[in-house]
Amino acid sequence: MVDADKVKKVGKWIGGAATLIASVIATVGVGPVLLEKIWPKNQPPIAKIIATKQKGTVPLEITFDGAKSSDPEGGSLKYYWLIDTGSVSEKISYHHVFTQPGEYSVVLKVEDEGGRQNQDSVIVEALPSENTNSTSSPTQQTAQPADVAKLQENHLEPLIEKKPVSPPIVQHSVDPVTMTAAHNQWRSKVDAPNLKWSDKLEMDAQAWTDHLKEINNCAPLNSNKGFSENIYRLGAVVWSDGRRESSKIEPQEVVQKWGKDNSGYSNIVDKEVANIGCAMSFCEDKSQVWVCYYSLPESRDSN
Repeated sequence: MVDADKVKKVGKWIGGAATLIASVIATVGVGPVLLEKIWPKNQPPIAKIIATKQKGTVPLEITFDGAKSSDPEGGSLKYYWLIDTGSVSEKISYHHVFTQPGEYSVVLKVEDEGGRQNQDSVIVEALPSENTNSTSSPTQQTAQPADVAKLQENHLEPLIEKKPVSPPIVQHSVDPVTMTAAHNQWRSKVDAPNLKWSDKLEMDAQAWTDHLKEINNCAPLNSNKGFSENIYRLGAVVWSDGRRESSKIEPQEVVQKWGKDNSGYSNIVDKEVANIGCAMSFCEDKSQVWVCYYSLPESRDSN
């Protein structure tokens, strides 16, 4: 038989403890801190690539492993491997044979159970072999027919050849009119309001691309400055004799790349953002990195 007096005593003790905790929270003002310790916020995962090598002559075989990636909460992760924004695998590791001389950016994006993402990247340099025909035209790695069929089956884009061109001489590193129009063309399909160019966002984007140029050889790393952002890296064209030239790509093509990536597309058509600013930089090795920042209307940014 249940002792009614004991039940009452336990109930009073629980009620008293709850009252004491509420009193401490109200008095000291540390409620959010205590709650965060009891129920911590979901932290972003940590992406980590381990590559068997990053440089060598073609055919260059490399295995990329994402097993060192982790989630602070100990949850499971999803893996997305990309080469120059072309998705190629969703397994924990990825094996690839680079058959053409060139420079490639290999990116690993990881996503935790709460939807938070993080990424890591490495640069691979595939050098011409002694058997490479010196009269052959320059090219970058192109997906083989079997790879193309697999990518098309999964609605992904194979890698494409790039044409050499000298870096353009313009006042802006990215043409504001062309880049804004390319974004607004995508936004019109979902009835999102047109974006307006922001000189401030452009300056911030230029500062970040210049930073990547100096420290990471244009590796496509997010700045985490608080803006929504899209980033794209394009490797150099490598001739059979080892010469490098910058590849040619237009702002519309860069936006097209982002539009075919889930997170990139979300940033382009986000109806909450109103302003855009973009920039690009050429690296010493003739590769290039593009960055676009997106922000809310100024009246909301200030709140």
